[in-house]
Amino acid sequence: MNYSTTNLLILVIVVASLHPYSVNAQVLPVVPAKTDAADPVADADFYLQKAELKIAELETFIESIQDKTSLRQVPFRPVMTSGRGIRQVSHTLGLAKAKIDLLPEHVSVEQVRQHAQLLQRVKGASESLATFQYGLQASLDPQAFPELKADAKRFRGIGSMFANVDSFETDPQLAASIFRQLPAAQQEVVRVISKYDILIQQKTVAGLQLAGLNRYFVSKRQSFEAIAKQQKQALPLQLKTSLEQVSTKLQRADADGSLIALTDQIHKIDAKLELLQALDPQSAVLLADQHKQLSDSLSGMRKSQPPADNYAGDDRADLLKTLSVSATKPDLKSLRIPAKDWTRRSYWQYNGRRWLKIDRSVLAVNFLLDDASNNAGSSWQRFLLTKDHLDNDAISVSRN
Repeated sequence: MNYSTTNLLILVIVVASLHPYSVNAQVLPVVPAKTDAADPVADADFYLQKAELKIAELETFIESIQDKTSLRQVPFRPVMTSGRGIRQVSHTLGLAKAKIDLLPEHVSVEQVRQHAQLLQRVKGASESLATFQYGLQASLDPQAFPELKADAKRFRGIGSMFANVDSFETDPQLAASIFRQLPAAQQEVVRVISKYDILIQQKTVAGLQLAGLNRYFVSKRQSFEAIAKQQKQALPLQLKTSLEQVSTKLQRADADGSLIALTDQIHKIDAKLELLQALDPQSAVLLADQHKQLSDSLSGMRKSQPPADNYAGDDRADLLKTLSVSATKPDLKSLRIPAKDWTRRSYWQYNGRRWLKIDRSVLAVNFLLDDASNNAGSSWQRFLLTKDHLDNDAISVSRN
């Protein structure tokens, strides 16, 4: 019997392993010898079948999207990545062609026919997918949405301003301004979501960003509205109590400094009353008259008493200069600033036609001015300075 070299080697190993003097006598597994013999017919059929399965998968996908009435319903990512499937099928058919070329003509008739049919199906699938790809690319092209960047920036800003829930306590007037924007903000969000609906549905990079901004807006708006509801319920009693306290103190106020504290208190009431006017106008009306009477009484008493002066800024000289050239043109003799610093207010405001970014700081100041109505010849007058950060920090002056 003739043994191949491999079989002889295996036989030697087996015999050696059974030698009585072997330390670890055991039978080693016999590994069949790998044959290099090739079957071009079987190989060609294998690759043709593999290509057939992939083409059928692509054709099923194409059939599932051909009945869509709008590109919004066509899945963007599967369509755009379908070219990879086309390339895989083309590569597999190339391997099949190489095997078919090794066959005699009378043997390869069926394989040649199948190969030609599959090539036609690949071409048809490629053309169908290309139609959807071009349509989606055109409809999702960033150049088709020239306002996207500005809309997304505004969308982000509107959501961020409703995140400022601390303003209900730290700056009620800012909270009132933000609350008044709620209806317009909701309409703006609906407009943006509708305008870029195809990007959101197709989950493009921009669409995912907008969807995230929408979730952020909804979350912050709900939190803001919840606190606004609490404030609406609590403010009427708070303001009523504060006004009664001011009225009681005002009756025994004198020049010992209590007027300064009352002035600060009435200004805080001013801010909270403005917030209540935004949240519940009807409740605010009931308190407005009492507030005005106390403010007028306090204004008459404080004309001759210096207000508090707590300002820590180093631009006092610039503020004096600003006031001297303003439209008010006061005959300036003295300056006192109750607040330690400017109060910054940043938010978006809808003016009925378009959204405007507001970024300003305010500072109330008091001046001792000549006053013919005052027997003493002068009185303390209150002004409001407004610094516009979107206009090179230009400062405007108004009576307060």
